[in-house]
Amino acid sequence: MKKIDLGVIVTTLIIVTISCSLAFFAARIVGNPKDINLVAKNVAITFTDTSNIATNETISPGWNNVKTFTITNNSKEDFNYNILLKGLVNTFESINTLQYKITSDTGYNMDNYLNVIKTETSKDVVLAYDVVIPKGSKQTYQVEFKYISIEEDQSSDMGKKLGGTLAIEASTGKPKIYDKLLADNPTIKTRTDFSTTLTETNVNTLYKTTEDNTDVYYFAGDAKNNWVKFGTWQEDKTIVVGYPPDGEDSYFPKEFNTMLDCTSDSAYTNCEEIPLAKKGDSMYWRIIRTNKDGSIRMLYSGTSAESQTGFIGMSALNDNKTLDPLYVGYMYGTSGSLENNRTNENSSTIKNYIDNWYSKNLVNYTKYLSTTAIYCNDRTLSVSYPNYVIGEWMGFAASDRLTKTNKSPSYNCIATEDKFTVSNTTGNGKLTYPVALMTADEISYAGGVWYTKGKYTFYWAYTNALNKGIVNSLIWQTLTPIQGDPYNLTGGGSEMAVGTEGRLGNPGRVDQTAVRPVISLKGSVVYKSGDGSAYSPYEVVAEPINTYIVSLSVNNGSGTGTVLVEEGKDATFTVTPSDGYKAELETDTCGGTLSGNTYTISNITSGKTCSITFKSDNPFSSGTLAAKIYTDNPTRVTRETFDTTFTSNTTGTLFTATEKNVHNTTDTTVYYYAGNTTNNWVKFAGFYWRIIRTNSDGSIRLLYSGTATDTTNGYLSTTTSAFNSTYNSPKYVGYMYGNYDSSLSNARTNTNNSTIKNAIDYWYSINMTSYTKYLSTTAVYCNDRNLRSGDTYTTSTSSTFYYAPYAKVYSSYAPTYDCTEAIDAFSVDNTSAKLTYPIALMTADEIMYAGGKGNNAFTSSYAWYYLNSANGSITGSTYWWLMSPYRWISGYAHVFIVAASDNPGWFGSSYTGYDYGVRPVVSLKSCVKTSGGDGSASNPYTIEETTSGC
Repeated sequence: MKKIDLGVIVTTLIIVTISCSLAFFAARIVGNPKDINLVAKNVAITFTDTSNIATNETISPGWNNVKTFTITNNSKEDFNYNILLKGLVNTFESINTLQYKITSDTGYNMDNYLNVIKTETSKDVVLAYDVVIPKGSKQTYQVEFKYISIEEDQSSDMGKKLGGTLAIEASTGKPKIYDKLLADNPTIKTRTDFSTTLTETNVNTLYKTTEDNTDVYYFAGDAKNNWVKFGTWQEDKTIVVGYPPDGEDSYFPKEFNTMLDCTSDSAYTNCEEIPLAKKGDSMYWRIIRTNKDGSIRMLYSGTSAESQTGFIGMSALNDNKTLDPLYVGYMYGTSGSLENNRTNENSSTIKNYIDNWYSKNLVNYTKYLSTTAIYCNDRTLSVSYPNYVIGEWMGFAASDRLTKTNKSPSYNCIATEDKFTVSNTTGNGKLTYPVALMTADEISYAGGVWYTKGKYTFYWAYTNALNKGIVNSLIWQTLTPIQGDPYNLTGGGSEMAVGTEGRLGNPGRVDQTAVRPVISLKGSVVYKSGDGSAYSPYEVVAEPINTYIVSLSVNNGSGTGTVLVEEGKDATFTVTPSDGYKAELETDTCGGTLSGNTYTISNITSGKTCSITFKSDNPFSSGTLAAKIYTDNPTRVTRETFDTTFTSNTTGTLFTATEKNVHNTTDTTVYYYAGNTTNNWVKFAGFYWRIIRTNSDGSIRLLYSGTATDTTNGYLSTTTSAFNSTYNSPKYVGYMYGNYDSSLSNARTNTNNSTIKNAIDYWYSINMTSYTKYLSTTAVYCNDRNLRSGDTYTTSTSSTFYYAPYAKVYSSYAPTYDCTEAIDAFSVDNTSAKLTYPIALMTADEIMYAGGKGNNAFTSSYAWYYLNSANGSITGSTYWWLMSPYRWISGYAHVFIVAASDNPGWFGSSYTGYDYGVRPVVSLKSCVKTSGGDGSASNPYTIEETTSGC
């Protein structure tokens, strides 16, 4: 509109109401710091005329008034102060017309005019913050107020008020940007009707609503004071955009890598280069709103307030052509269900585009940005279309809120999976960088409406300072999905976007649109200058700091992620080992430290890609049979008592004990099977075996169990054998024995094989020699010939003595795997008790650990050593030998035996001359690998056959 004739303005004078008038105003001191009263008495402000910004004057376009004053500091220390307008009232309606500028000789100076804040109620407004006047000095100021004459009609200002008094006050420092924003916008409104576009021009006005029950403030309509200058482009950026032929609406404009790529695409007839930025250009933003964490959300708006290239490039939301609503996610998981979609393992095309831009241009400003601000990619299903379907119509919740007659935008984000954040304290923690997109709800709050064009003037998000399209004629994307659909053209879904004259629409997710990133400035960042107007935008104290991305991949645990770290600081990750692993590192590519669940890489000076691997709490090497057994039996139990039989169902459990012997002289943890376990079957060398336990050298001890799992002949079927066919000397309890028996030591010299050892060795020589490479030569088979405490060795036929195993079985009930007497610790590698082959027998101690009790039979349930897979006696009616000496009595040597079907699981003794079944024991090396199986009778563990045995 043309300006009204000056003569009309003169005859219709604006009457200004004056608030107060003081010729002298002393500093108002706040708080009670040291010597503050002295400072107060010695700092003064003196005005040349009055402190009133206007004194009963009439104001018409072109008016100005200069106030001159002097500040004197006669104190003995420097003084920091603010210059303010006390009791400001400004009800002028025209925008950017009533302004002020401060200049001085040695104090604070402004380069540009700023707008006087609009406020209908009296308000103290700071004009300059934290100015220093040195001790014993004087500063002279001029503050000019003016009312600019513009081309538009200014008659709306007739009869309005302007008043206030200049003053100084003690400074408490420069304000935080959040506080400054609220101070500059004293008019707070609320909106209830979002069905029509809001394009009303306003200034110094915020609207209030809530986010998760926290008050937040937003700009709406044609807001004029939400500009911010923050960050600097670190690259030259020019894009090539191709446009479809006029009248062709099957294609959207598209960004190409090169002009040749564009001109070679027949779908695009018009190709042009669009310069977006030069390295060093400032970045301009528009404030959308405050967030519930107190940060300030901002929309990228170009390199100047007049820019029509307020975008960083063009991208599809997701250019995957698969027909699936999965791809409306800013990040997404897998197909098939909404729950699968929301696992957020993959970045969308547009997220990758934004992250790449951020990493090149804004990463060094990350310190000043909120990592807890939530960017909502609301994938909650619509009430109208509540069923999740692929390739058919379905709706997301935004369609209910924003496309119906009664529109109800919301800043609340319902599902944690949709709350995109860097920090996982407020959202999903999936963002690499603190940047995303504006939501359609935020557009609705700002003034936009679904499929409704705005009217000139437009709401702020659509325009630049000249009220022209901020992205020219392009469409720009939001973060809000609206629907899934059956159309290949859209990719099976669409997101809301801002189109012609600010209307909300829904291009397909595969269509390219302009990209306008959104960031959230921490509310605690210190304000530097500006009033938020287009040509004097807010600036903050924010120096770029070298910031690097550090990525961590966690193997065998959780905590994989990325963090942004300022140069010289530490990168920290919270990491947790998976089940079966422990908080110790097997590998660490970046040389960090692990303390509890915190992994730290110190003194970051460059970007890093790191990897750690948690150690398995499996003490056995990966891929081995021992490791497989450990993994397949995750429950660990330590038995404390052995004075009763133990026949509980224990499949999936390993019991723990310790062993030390001639080869391993310190206690070593071993694992054994006990009770009625069903998953300790192994098929090896053509025979079936049951696992007894692991040994101190890590090998796996196996008990011979026949040629079929349901056998009743689970002993060497070619023969039964005496332990020693001669029995009339105590020496015959030996698996090997000496030539003489006059003393226990003579009986233990191990120069002769027992009858049973010869039988076992013969069987081994026929059946097992080709498998020797798989067997341990350091596994110990204990023929414990120590005497029971208090007993005396004798060969007298009228005397009796007992061996140590007897006491463990019948009185102390304290079995042990230890075999510390070298002369009794039979192994291939022990020269004092040397085996020909790595094979022997089970001990009484091992029977006790497995669940047996001396002279006690099982009743209704059994322990594994007695059973075949059919839950019957694995040896039928045949008893079988153990390796543990029992006693010398009445001229007979006795050794422990295990009973059969007539007395299930019972074990006691027999003199050595009886023929009983032979169930040999071997030990697979710790390095033997498994080729399969789960330890069940139907799928026993098998070993991987190799040339080395490992």
